[in-house]
Amino acid sequence: MITLHTMLHQRTHRDLELIARAHNLAFTRREPKAVGRDKLINVLRGRPYEQAFLLLDAEHIAALHALAAAGGWLPADEGSVVREAQRTV
Repeated sequence: MITLHTMLHQRTHRDLELIARAHNLAFTRREPKAVGRDKLINVLRGRPYEQAFLLLDAEHIAALHALAAAGGWLPADEGSVVREAQRTV
């Protein structure tokens, strides 16, 4: 099982910024990546995000990796994937 800490270490500086923005957290790429990443880890640790991440099985994690590899978004015609994800939550 990959941890939140490990997952964030594997993300780009831009990915970290997007994650921070999604959580309404201040983040700047003017700071070194390691500084921003550590701040993000400290804020997200123990929040529902990390708790939910720990409950993911290998299949869900693989789907998240595929989504990240595809640029982090799905085209509009992939709505069935979104509906399926919502159905299983």
